[in-house]
Amino acid sequence: MHDRDYRDVVGGGVLIFGGAFVALYSTTQLEVGSLSRMGPGLFPAALGALLCIFGAIVTVPALFREGAPFPIELRPLLFVLASILVFGLTIRRLGVAPAVVLMTLVATLAERRMSWPGALLLAAGLAGIAVLVFNVGLDIPVEAVRLPWR
Repeated sequence: MHDRDYRDVVGGGVLIFGGAFVALYSTTQLEVGSLSRMGPGLFPAALGALLCIFGAIVTVPALFREGAPFPIELRPLLFVLASILVFGLTIRRLGVAPAVVLMTLVATLAERRMSWPGALLLAAGLAGIAVLVFNVGLDIPVEAVRLPWR
């Protein structure tokens, strides 16, 4: 056993760092406004502050309890990061549905037990949900599929 639960220390630290980044960025780069006239930066700043609080709730007790070491697996880390990169590089050229499909297929490579039929079914379902959420639910004009000859 190790003297600290490093899994929760690292996880809580990531929450604190991410929340602080979002809160700092949204308060410095966006108009925050007030509660009666909210600006575009108020909601992200509040979420960032909540992430910092949750990170502290996870981290502080983990500093005082024992935990087992955790191995860092590179395969999932690399494929999940690659999937985010694929999504960012393809969404403007192909549209949201193909970008989500490609992102999902790359991300499923992180798990060795995922079958190709399962990955394709998951990718199709997530693409459909993304189109419904953005185009129908939020009414954001994101092209579902961008045809290159249009």
